[in-house]
Amino acid sequence: MSRNVVIRPALPFLAILLTAVPVILLTGAPARTSNDFGVTIEFYRDADKQAEMMVAAGIRWVRIDLAWSAAEPEAGRYDFRTWDRFLDSFEPHGIRVLLILDYGNRLYEDGLPPSTASGRAGFAAFGGAAARHFRGRAAWEIWNEPNVPRFWAGTPDPAGYVAPSRAAEAEIRREDPGHGFWDPRSVATRSTSRI
Repeated sequence: MSRNVVIRPALPFLAILLTAVPVILLTGAPARTSNDFGVTIEFYRDADKQAEMMVAAGIRWVRIDLAWSAAEPEAGRYDFRTWDRFLDSFEPHGIRVLLILDYGNRLYEDGLPPSTASGRAGFAAFGGAAARHFRGRAAWEIWNEPNVPRFWAGTPDPAGYVAPSRAAEAEIRREDPGHGFWDPRSVATRSTSRI
């Protein structure tokens, strides 16, 4: 087979691509995507300063850890300023935020996932405080990938995940009843709230 046979069918596609890319770049037109296109970001990397680039790339959702240990440095005292900065920078651009309540807190069970009544109560209180603080501004997820040992801090434990998840979910729904909620349990049972 000669080169001409392979290249010739691709020429119309290449012409469109080579024309469209410079037009988009020159006009500064944002890429168009569905409303479901998003990215996961790390809160400590100043991603809040990149909101305009995200809009230009067509990103409409940002998924970010709301790390329990960082948000509750002392028992019962919450500091959400880091996440306020993100929401304040994304909201004017129409970027929606999915906050992931996750990871352990050294104040409860040495930073491991909550497994006792007091640990679950602490995690639920954290979820309620976050939902109250960000009411109407975010969607919610409980724990990042609890089926992966590195995120669950040991062997994944479905029953161990469900107990603190249910407790936190009740507080989140009480404090922010009108906003979306997602967790692996809801996907498994197909009862995910619309985010």
